[in-house]
Amino acid sequence: MRRAPLIIAALSPALLAGVAAAEDGVVRLRASDVAHASRVEIPLGSTGFGIERTGARQIDLVITGEIGALDFSEIFPDARARRIVSARLAPDETAARLRFVLGCDCEYAARLEGGVLALEFRDPAQASEGADGSDAPRARQRAANEGTDRAPWRAPAPVPRGGSVDGGAPGAAPEDAPAEEIMIARRRLLEQLSRAADQGLVEFRSPEAEAAAASSSPAYEPAPAAAPQPPTPTETADAAPRPDAAPPEPPEMPPAPPAPLEIPVRARTAVDRAFPVGRGDTLAESAPCVADERLDVAAWPDPKKFVSERVRFSAVLIDEFGGVAPDAATGLARLYVAAGFGREALGVLDLFPNAVTDAALIRDLAHVVEGRRPPRDGPLAGAGPCSGRMALWFTAAGLRRGPVPDAAAAAMAEIDEEMIAAFAMLPASFRVLLGPMLMDDLLDRGETEKARRIDLILRRIPGDHGAAFDLARARLLTETGEETEAEALYARLGRRDLPESRDALLRLLQSRIARGAPIGVDLAEALATAAFIARGGPMERALKTAEIRARARAEGLGPALATVREAISRAPEAAIMLRDAGHAALEEAAADPKDGLAYTRAVMAHQHEISTEMAGDAARRRVAEELTTLGLANAALNFLKPAIGRGAPGVRRAEARARLALEDAEGALTALEGLNDLAAERLRAAAEEMQNRPAAALETLSGLEEAAGAEARAALAFRAGAWPAAAAAGPPARRLLAAYMARSRPEGAPAAALPPDLEGAADFVEPRSLTGEVTLGKARSVMEASAAARAIIKEALEDG
Repeated sequence: MRRAPLIIAALSPALLAGVAAAEDGVVRLRASDVAHASRVEIPLGSTGFGIERTGARQIDLVITGEIGALDFSEIFPDARARRIVSARLAPDETAARLRFVLGCDCEYAARLEGGVLALEFRDPAQASEGADGSDAPRARQRAANEGTDRAPWRAPAPVPRGGSVDGGAPGAAPEDAPAEEIMIARRRLLEQLSRAADQGLVEFRSPEAEAAAASSSPAYEPAPAAAPQPPTPTETADAAPRPDAAPPEPPEMPPAPPAPLEIPVRARTAVDRAFPVGRGDTLAESAPCVADERLDVAAWPDPKKFVSERVRFSAVLIDEFGGVAPDAATGLARLYVAAGFGREALGVLDLFPNAVTDAALIRDLAHVVEGRRPPRDGPLAGAGPCSGRMALWFTAAGLRRGPVPDAAAAAMAEIDEEMIAAFAMLPASFRVLLGPMLMDDLLDRGETEKARRIDLILRRIPGDHGAAFDLARARLLTETGEETEAEALYARLGRRDLPESRDALLRLLQSRIARGAPIGVDLAEALATAAFIARGGPMERALKTAEIRARARAEGLGPALATVREAISRAPEAAIMLRDAGHAALEEAAADPKDGLAYTRAVMAHQHEISTEMAGDAARRRVAEELTTLGLANAALNFLKPAIGRGAPGVRRAEARARLALEDAEGALTALEGLNDLAAERLRAAAEEMQNRPAAALETLSGLEEAAGAEARAALAFRAGAWPAAAAAGPPARRLLAAYMARSRPEGAPAAALPPDLEGAADFVEPRSLTGEVTLGKARSVMEASAAARAIIKEALEDG
């Protein structure tokens, strides 16, 4: 491919005065369409750059200095420059390479002004006209129009050319899909096809080029001007230029079409399988997948023959002239990686950086076997889980997949299956090393069954597989409901001095709390020891919080808060972390309804350990709720005082409960102003009922869902005299009395469904009358019904 010469330009600091600083370190590309060209403006400042044509329709802007993140939003999805199909960062180790893929055989021109680089991609015909000077008036007119084009109008998006596939009328519009949907589908296809064009697999021909070949103007181009007539002598005499003559107005463009509707159309090429679906922690905009052959570690030197293989490679590594044998250096580095000696492999790569084949990938794998994340600019981090073998190493490197769209879910599930198959084909040493990492990733993604398959593959290998496998297996047992076996593994790991021991202790505590199992002092002491060892590290806060939570459950809330106070006195610099641990214990602790003295004594004695800032609001709310339950509403309001001013909904509900306990209905309603959730509506109804406004309380509860508060609504309806609503729920006696008052039997409660003691009052709603011949039997039945009615009325009125 013919490559244009690389043009290098460097800006002097004096040119920086006119450059607008990018916000938040983001360099925003401005894109627009001007007459017969598409323009992109890039604020480079003093950064050096070069322009390189790397294909017939591919232009690279090579930025040799440092530049922030690039914002392509005006190119895609806004499509403000119709001659540019796509723009993205292309992989380059030495510079930032910004690649433009064009939709025409355009020429390019660059202009640097005030630190802003303006790139124009011109139509071929216009570029040739400007070159030979045959269209000088039009060029001058274009220059006049573009002189003030710092914020150009936005050209309309292209629309389909007239005519139908079946030879219909040229101007006929499609019947099945509106133009907006056609345009969004076309743009989606262009995005996909541009990637294939970037790889040289297809030749992209734009509608503009087809229109030029067919000698027809696109719908969005202005109509050509009429052919000039020969000037008359009078016109020639008066043709002197006037200095005050204003340039003609640019042609008025049609308005942009409305925002197109999104439709599920995607184009897929054969190249797409080489690009990752869920990219996760990747750097490049688009990076090719690492070939499976490069990751075939089963073909590397056998680690079971480590000694003999190492001797063989070392013997021929350096020749008699001091040269390095590339095959020996590569084999030695691969042997170290296969045996799990990542540091030694990195040493070989550092000693012979130019002799090792595929050194960058081997360096990444060496970091993986050492349990470290690979470099951000390496092949693993630059690609993604685009094949089974690549997904295996991508996951083992600690990289995480990004969100997977629904359309790609099936492809990612297929890649997971390929990953498990590739894992089963690895040597045993690699399976033991990488298996726990794969299980953790699958469990994090909720793929329990796939994690179980990895576990079965690992357990077929005899011997102890290490603490990492035990921890991952315990997590799997927890997910499958085998908490007892999982806790036994956690406890065994927690007694060992290993990096996994801290995580095991945390998970052991969480498992016992989740299933309500007792927590002993030994677990709290183990967590305290682990927190002491991890002091100053990232896990210290989590371990100290877990210790206080464990002490609160094992010894009580008082000893746990006393531990917090003593620790703060010994290490005031860690007061924030220690108070946070105390907050966690307070948020979980509950007062004993039968004996709340111990709880009350603990929180009152250690109230100064609770932060008055927002960090302590959740703990204060929980303490206030417990004190209100114990009948200490005044103390509850005192605890809430620092948090009330911040107006959190939970704090306001806790305040309302305390004020209701103090029979301060007005204060409760004030605290609930603006809250419309279910709990707030119940509290508001209780306050209105306390104010002897049952009708208002019933109206408040009427907006709740049908199943919530049915009996409460019926009780309020009984007090308000809304008899049909009162007969809908509640005690049978009250329902019958309400039905009698409403002169209707309660729906769904026939006489046969009433409790046995009320069966005799089934006729209470419609009392019997002595009509016709009066007999002793009729009189007795009326008297019995009357007695039953009085009993029902008495019961309904006595229950409040």
